[in-house]
Amino acid sequence: MKDLLNRNKWPLVIFLAAFFIRLIYLIQSQSNPAFYHPMVDELWHLNWAREIIGGNFWGDGAYFRAPLYPYILAFFLKITGCSLFWTRLLQIIIASGSAVMVYLLGKKLFSHKVGLLAGLGFAAYGTMIAYETMLLIPVLFIFLNLVAVYLLYHFKGSHRWWHWFIAGLVLGMAAISRPNVLLLAPVFAIWIYLTAGKLDAKRRVTLAAIYLAGLLLPVFSVTARNMAVTGEFVLISSQGGVNLYIGNNSQTEGLTMLMPEINLDESLPWTEFANATRAAAEAEVGHSLTPAGESSFWTSKALGFILDNPGKFISLTFKKSVYFLLGFENSDQTDLYFSRKYSSLYSILLWNGVIYFPFGLLLPLAVIGAIVSWPDRRKLALIYLFIIGYMPTVVLFLVTARHRLPVIPFMLLFAAAGIMGLAKLAESRKWRRFTGLMALFLIVLILCNRTYFDIGFSNPAQTHFNLGLTYDRQGNLSMAEDEYLAAMRVNPNSATTLNNLGFVQYRLGKYDEAMKHF
Repeated sequence: MKDLLNRNKWPLVIFLAAFFIRLIYLIQSQSNPAFYHPMVDELWHLNWAREIIGGNFWGDGAYFRAPLYPYILAFFLKITGCSLFWTRLLQIIIASGSAVMVYLLGKKLFSHKVGLLAGLGFAAYGTMIAYETMLLIPVLFIFLNLVAVYLLYHFKGSHRWWHWFIAGLVLGMAAISRPNVLLLAPVFAIWIYLTAGKLDAKRRVTLAAIYLAGLLLPVFSVTARNMAVTGEFVLISSQGGVNLYIGNNSQTEGLTMLMPEINLDESLPWTEFANATRAAAEAEVGHSLTPAGESSFWTSKALGFILDNPGKFISLTFKKSVYFLLGFENSDQTDLYFSRKYSSLYSILLWNGVIYFPFGLLLPLAVIGAIVSWPDRRKLALIYLFIIGYMPTVVLFLVTARHRLPVIPFMLLFAAAGIMGLAKLAESRKWRRFTGLMALFLIVLILCNRTYFDIGFSNPAQTHFNLGLTYDRQGNLSMAEDEYLAAMRVNPNSATTLNNLGFVQYRLGKYDEAMKHF
């Protein structure tokens, strides 16, 4: 037992560091009213998981979203007696495993020191911690991505078909968590072909094909379920077309959900979003639509916008690319910066002072790491390819802090390599190269910690409205009134806020004030 612990000392250290940091955050975050009363996507996943354990295991209709995470969430709810605290606690075990995978990748590709630094960086990465403890997909998706990439490196040069089948299977599981990773599958298959040792071309193709077969097994299992329920071919989920159109239409700015056909503000409950998009599509075509038909409709609308407005599309894509590279964390579930008030630990791990920490520091360090690691580019090809290849799958839709999280672990590897590279240059007194890299670091640091276009804004009216709605659902009417009033001070013309405020005041017996707001 002692020898086992000694051999695995550093993975254990990384795991425990990640776990206890998240545990402290979890305990402190219970003061957030949304902790036990989640909203938006968290509520969507929670309701879906409750339906699964309530007896509707296979669901009705084609999956609107990729299904793996809700089923995992349902399992966690089942074994914890539907406790949201213990369910979130189980999630941080997965997240801590992700930190270990970062360490193992760093050790395999760079060095023990780089792996240790990157693993600890992941353990303390504020944005990651916030989303991994929510009832959201990233906690599972990121872990599966890291395992998938690690297995590709671990099995590199292997002639055993089942190694590549397992590696593909893991990426397939990631795809039924979030389908956009499928766009990287051909790149990974080509990498297998090119790195398959001294095998002949036929055997190389066979191994790449086996990898793709493993990948497609979970994907086609979901497809088969969708066909069995609906009779239609829906690969994984029917939301893809809607998402593409949200990111590419005449109103969108790349940061928030905007559609000309639907008013996507607080007046539309998130649970009605799918019905609203379906109704809007059917109203435009004049007949009912199947899930696949609706997805195709919105895809066609998005492509129509792109083809009819190439200049605007290029401009929009450029803006979203800039957003992706900026330190500011664009929140889409809850205001990440506002949430600092609920956890003293979190307020240390994420802030927007002189720089937007942590991404505003991570990116410049990762750039330096990518440069100093360039001589090893063949060995590191998958890491470069994942970052470069995944970025368009975000930019094509909406750029939010949550959606760019999957590249963070791989950027941490380069950031750690950058720190170690600078230290080595200083130690060997290669001051000319050191000074050049430091100058580049400062340039990138300045550029990515500025605000451009619409980035850097907050929406306090929406934040206070969401808090008011949460307190309202809890029955805490006085706090709900305070939050609705705070929202009104920022946006006095919101009909939904006026209505909710009036209803709360009516129940508090403040009839004159309720009448005024009604």
